[in-house]
Amino acid sequence: MTPLGGRSRSAGFTYLEALIATIVVGTAIAAGLLLLGAGTRTDAAALERLTGKSVAQELRDLLETKTTEDAEDPVYGPEPGEGSVAQYDDLDDFNGQVFSPPINSRLEVMTDLVGWSQEVLVESVDPVDPSVVVAPLSTDLVRIRIVVRLGDTEVARLVTLRAHER
Repeated sequence: MTPLGGRSRSAGFTYLEALIATIVVGTAIAAGLLLLGAGTRTDAAALERLTGKSVAQELRDLLETKTTEDAEDPVYGPEPGEGSVAQYDDLDDFNGQVFSPPINSRLEVMTDLVGWSQEVLVESVDPVDPSVVVAPLSTDLVRIRIVVRLGDTEVARLVTLRAHER
């Protein structure tokens, strides 16, 4: 049966309808891929932050085993004869040290973290205002700052306070 105009209309899509459908589906797929890419980047950044925090905690756990007292030398840093980190016997020996790749709490190098580093800063601070740095061993409070980097980018920072053992 033909309509009054004499032309028959087929039951399928016209070229225009097919083109519009293709554009809509293509746009939806592109938006989904962009969203997936953004989620992947967010997951990677979160994983870096989690790794950085874990690496900082490993070093903090190691430093917790070291005494803060060093009656022999009021200058922070390794004493003569302490050539390797395994010979560091007190907390101040770690001052200014950078470990790249990082080390764990058992002094083992984390070889799977190439490009990562741990930096340590140990300072005597004012007990009333721990943001004020004072001369080494002049107070009973020490601030330990651990900064973890991936390349040049700071990923994590851990700051703790400890009292000197007397």
